[in-house]
Amino acid sequence: MSALHNYSPPGRQSALGFTLIELLVVIVIVSVLAGLTVISIAPGSPQRTLKREAQRLEATLLTAAESALLDGLEYGLRVTGKAYQIVKFDPRTEQWIQQETPDLRPHRLPEAVELTLEIEQQPFTPQQYTDADTEARLYPGARAADAGADPHILLLSSGEVTPFDIYVSLDSGGEVYHLASDGMQVARLERLHDFVPGAY
Repeated sequence: MSALHNYSPPGRQSALGFTLIELLVVIVIVSVLAGLTVISIAPGSPQRTLKREAQRLEATLLTAAESALLDGLEYGLRVTGKAYQIVKFDPRTEQWIQQETPDLRPHRLPEAVELTLEIEQQPFTPQQYTDADTEARLYPGARAADAGADPHILLLSSGEVTPFDIYVSLDSGGEVYHLASDGMQVARLERLHDFVPGAY
């Protein structure tokens, strides 16, 4: 009777002990991986900032292109050294009006991020076309009302778009995001590697 009372299935105690150890190991592994994940996607990391800025620009252009089709009006992208804005042509005043809606409002790039532009396959440096007064008016700003403030990229109500290539990169080099148009539509964002800004 006592033998039956003390009997336990083979491996039962070792199985229970192994399960406890396994849980501890899993907890340690998960903790380490969680720490590595937090480090790799730190909110302030340059790579995360670069990706966020590229996605923001893509969303802005796609929204503006869609708005041009829906409104039957012409939109454009105006670029300066460290900022860009969406403008809409007002046929009554014959002026380009800066847009202030949440999706289209002017935006200034972080200091570490650079925007390089090619229009119709020709290198284009926004700084060459922008003076201090234009920069000051751009963000936050006033209305674009003179020839100097015409948009660099047109997003037309017909669906046509100025052919362009935009490269969004870090000033320290490395990876880059590419956004382009073939003249008919804005292509999706593309991530490139080993890109040197200015070398096309």
